[in-house]
Amino acid sequence: VFNSDMHRDVSACLTHLGIEHENGVLCGPYLLDIVAMDMVNPARRIVYEVNAPHHYYESTQMVTAEKRLRHRMLTRLSQRLHMVNTEDWRPLTAAQKMTFLLKLQQAQQDANSQEAKQQAAANALRAPLPSLRPNSSLASKPKSLMLKSSLNSPIRVPAPPSRKGHGALTAR
Repeated sequence: VFNSDMHRDVSACLTHLGIEHENGVLCGPYLLDIVAMDMVNPARRIVYEVNAPHHYYESTQMVTAEKRLRHRMLTRLSQRLHMVNTEDWRPLTAAQKMTFLLKLQQAQQDANSQEAKQQAAANALRAPLPSLRPNSSLASKPKSLMLKSSLNSPIRVPAPPSRKGHGALTAR
């Protein structure tokens, strides 16, 4: 779903660069212009908002009220928008357009990587894993395999509260 020739051009440049993306992805009441996959962090995505000439008030650099509301609502829906504006896009050559998009993509991938590292560090602080030292008593005990005879013995299951007076259950 393309809403302008500029949108089609941005999508074609991303395709030429080999960046996987989709056009017109549903988000709340809106369709996101372009959603690209973050190639460093595949669980993340990069959202490009194309501000074509018809998204501005005539003879100004000011985005229309409808577009500003859209940007505000998408931001509140936790979308980090990367703007591709007409005044930035129009004067560029084909090679410069590719470089422009690569810089946007790389900057967001770097930000996503940094955010993922910070989140991993915060998670590690919240729930530290026990460290096993090679000199600990657990490491010195060799593991033993279960004998077949122990597999034939009944399994003792704790009694549920309703059967407390009747004793433990056994299963085979």
